[in-house]
Amino acid sequence: MARSITNPDWQAQALTAVVQAVAGTDPDRAETVARSIINPGLQARALAAVVRAVASTDPGRAGRVLGEVLAADSWLALLSVLAKHWPQVVLRCVDALSGNERSRDI
Repeated sequence: MARSITNPDWQAQALTAVVQAVAGTDPDRAETVARSIINPGLQARALAAVVRAVASTDPGRAGRVLGEVLAADSWLALLSVLAKHWPQVVLRCVDALSGNERSRDI
C-alpha cells in the first residue's frame, strides 16, 4: 500500500511508519524497507527503528546499522538509541564537543 503512493515525500513517510511498525517482529523486512526510502532523514529515522529493535538481541548488527546511519545522516535520529544502549558513547561525544575530559575514564 505505501509503495502505491505517488508523492515521494508521502511515500517516504508511509514507508517509515511501516518500518517502525514491523521492526520489532521482522527486523530483516524492516531494514530492507528502510533502505528503500530515498529521503535521507526519513531513512535514518527508519533505520533507527531497526537499531532499536535489534540492539539487545543482535548488538553487532545494531552497531553496523548505527554506524551507517551516523556516517550518512544526522546523529539526532539515533540519540535515544545511543543513550539507552551505549550511554558511554554519548558521554564521550558530549565531552569532546564541550571540551570536558571527565568521561574518558568511563
